[in-house]
Amino acid sequence: MNGRLLKNKLREKKPCIGNWVTFADPTVTEVLCGAGYDFLVIDTEHAPLGIETVQLHLLAIKGEEAVPIVRVPWNDSVYLKRVLDTGAPGVMIPLVRNREETERAISFCLYPPEGIRGFGPRRAAGYDRRIPEYIEKANEEVLIILQIEHFETIENLEEILKVERLSAIFIGPWDLSGSLGLLGKINHPRVEGYIDTIIEKAHSANIPVGIAASSKAEDVVGWFKRGVQFVTAGTDYGLLSRGCDNSITSIKKSL
Repeated sequence: MNGRLLKNKLREKKPCIGNWVTFADPTVTEVLCGAGYDFLVIDTEHAPLGIETVQLHLLAIKGEEAVPIVRVPWNDSVYLKRVLDTGAPGVMIPLVRNREETERAISFCLYPPEGIRGFGPRRAAGYDRRIPEYIEKANEEVLIILQIEHFETIENLEEILKVERLSAIFIGPWDLSGSLGLLGKINHPRVEGYIDTIIEKAHSANIPVGIAASSKAEDVVGWFKRGVQFVTAGTDYGLLSRGCDNSITSIKKSL
């Protein structure tokens, strides 16, 4: 699995659509892959997923068009190392607030001399079959995405965006609204204003910017029109719950 595929799409400014993986069963991931998403974010921050489950999801995605990204629980060198060693081509790191935290996060994902990632890639290197090739390409191909989800981060964003090897940033509207004392009011003018500022600063730095959105076409297309390059269009559980609700409501109305 190669993070370069998604990197290239973002570099070419192609709109990329993804979804969140939160269920433990990798069958769900196979279903999502069949829909034609550009990327899938395996969520270990809020979903009850362990490292073993992450690897099962990566196996389910192997050979598919979708690029898997693992959102880690926090900016931690050990967890990031384990996720990358399972073969994840990309990681998403939440709640990074300043340049120092950004530099630490990126160093955790890169082998020396550029970073401090310990060596033991296991599955990522084909179980010892592709070690030289993996060493040569790992730093270049890893996709490192930082989440921007606190108003304090925006004050430091210009410095954050200058850090080398940063692949992209991803806006978390819900936590951003919470940091402003407006939890859940993601369409509030203050929240919208901060989001526009993030997008503008990312464009100025030539760094791709993404955002979490609903699965509604008008919402996703709206974000692309505002300058966002990659969007998570809903969640696996959201698609399931709404699909069930719509189906049973329609059936009962027809009885």
